[in-house]
Amino acid sequence: MNFEQLLYVEVLTHCKSINEAADTLHISKSGLSSAINDLENELGIKLFNRSYGGTTLSKAGQQLLPSITNILSSKNKLESTVSAIKDDTNQHVIRVQYVNTLLEPLIGEYMLDYTRNNLNRKLNVSCHHADKIIKNVRDKRIEAGLIAVNLEEDKSMIDGLKFSPICQSRFTLFVGPKNAFYSKESIDNSDIQKMKFCLYDDPLNEKNFDRLQMICGPLNVLLRVNDNQTILQTIKDTDVAGLGRDAQTIHSLWPAIRVMKKFTLTNLIPDKFTFGILTHPENNITEESQAFLTGLIEKLRAEIQ
Repeated sequence: MNFEQLLYVEVLTHCKSINEAADTLHISKSGLSSAINDLENELGIKLFNRSYGGTTLSKAGQQLLPSITNILSSKNKLESTVSAIKDDTNQHVIRVQYVNTLLEPLIGEYMLDYTRNNLNRKLNVSCHHADKIIKNVRDKRIEAGLIAVNLEEDKSMIDGLKFSPICQSRFTLFVGPKNAFYSKESIDNSDIQKMKFCLYDDPLNEKNFDRLQMICGPLNVLLRVNDNQTILQTIKDTDVAGLGRDAQTIHSLWPAIRVMKKFTLTNLIPDKFTFGILTHPENNITEESQAFLTGLIEKLRAEIQ
């Protein structure tokens, strides 16, 4: 098994046929088929169903795809980190980490504008769990972290650090059009018990999910994954439910989010969160970094208003 084979699987998943995937990858059809066959033989399972109508993921392939996506994502992050280490040390680097889907389109737009106008500045931006981001800020390994935290319950997690609020948010349950509860105006505990869940693998999310289980009883989790797009697409295309903060869905540009329906959990669990930027008051942040962070806060607040 190698990264090339895993990439071929991911590309073929999004194409209608072997021919289309081979063209996308700029390799021969026979070379692609051979690589997929070798991987299937090594794994001992069939990843794709092949017919005259095209090539589609098998049931086993659907179960493995999130893991394949995560492996490729981790590889890309590793290569990016190596590249950053090799870069010219005289180039000013601003290191920022953010929690999954934290208004990514808005952040990305600001960062793109910033790099266009500041060619001698380098941004090192990556996505991590909130607890890891908080630790990295506390250890002064990064200039800033964008997180979501329940200030009423979890304020001790960020004691001694500076937190600049951006917006308020609620922790909600959301479903796609193929979910049996999509047409309901509200749900109760018995409804939640009947649901199947696809969850983002994050300690704070798990904490809220565990609380939900204490009230509703054991709940059925079909998938835990780090890749947000996999979660959104799964919820959109199947009958599983997800958990997330409403600010992430309200301000996201991903089409999959626009068709989802949200249900509040206010009466069941503490669901109030605050998005904001976390910094260390004793970290000697440069003027360039401070200007970048100030601009980012202003951008997010303006867009969310």
